[in-house]
Amino acid sequence: MLSLLLSLSVRAFAAEELLTLDTALSADGSTVTVTVKLNQKTLAESMGITYTYESDVVEPIRDQHEWLLDSTLDDFSTTDDRGVWAVTDPREIQGDVAKLVFRVKSGAKAGNAN
Repeated sequence: MLSLLLSLSVRAFAAEELLTLDTALSADGSTVTVTVKLNQKTLAESMGITYTYESDVVEPIRDQHEWLLDSTLDDFSTTDDRGVWAVTDPREIQGDVAKLVFRVKSGAKAGNAN
């Protein structure tokens, strides 16, 4: 089994840790879904996610990434590692906000992928 933990870059103006990621276990050739969660109620009208991963271990399946929130505008890029979400009026959000899907590359060594 391969343990997969992705890193996520988010600009937030708060001292607390606002976002967390699931830790996933997987094997060669399988897919892994990682849920991005907002830990506390936050008033927001837009959000951007940029994610990084070990490209020799996993590859993103970008057309399966999705926002889990209602929105006026939401998109994940099909060519690079980012997504945007926006609404016309600020709203309180908390909990699951997005899912990212990756395929574990064949021959990937067991261990942690960040």
